[in-house]
Amino acid sequence: MSNFAQRCGIATPERDQAIACVAAQIQAHNIELVRFAWCDLHGNLRSKTLVARSAIQALHEGAGMVSTLLLKDTSDRTAFTVFEAGGMGDLPGFEGATDLLMLADPTRFQRLPWAGIAQQRIPPPATRSPYAGDVPQAQQLPRSLAQALAALQADSAPVAAFGKNFVNYLVHIKQAELSRQEYFSRL
Repeated sequence: MSNFAQRCGIATPERDQAIACVAAQIQAHNIELVRFAWCDLHGNLRSKTLVARSAIQALHEGAGMVSTLLLKDTSDRTAFTVFEAGGMGDLPGFEGATDLLMLADPTRFQRLPWAGIAQQRIPPPATRSPYAGDVPQAQQLPRSLAQALAALQADSAPVAAFGKNFVNYLVHIKQAELSRQEYFSRL
């Protein structure tokens, strides 16, 4: 039975050797996660992270990704009407936001030096607490969901980024969750 790389006509002994080399590096360095990265049509970096075993398999079989990642505009919104009949007229196969398979080039594999979690690097001790009284009020982190919601509504950056209606809707939902939690804690 052939794999996706073979069906695409790009399976060569050199590619198989490169995949074996990647697999050996993953095993030798106890790499647990592999990130596949690519640039979209606007030059924005996109990525998908797979566990090591799946990453090696994806070098043969491809890794699935939703096709709308290729249909974004520069504001990161899907620019085509993929869910409307005939909305993808010139791009057959994209209707309904179908999945695509990406097939990575194993010769481009690189171990990244900042895998601090896997290397169990411990950050230096904090010199100040974001909850401490000596931190200005504007820099203190919220201590509860209610405080976080108030800070969200008061912050102009997320309101500008997501829109006032979205922020208000999110706050409304979370306040309802708080009300339910308070109700059930009294029972």
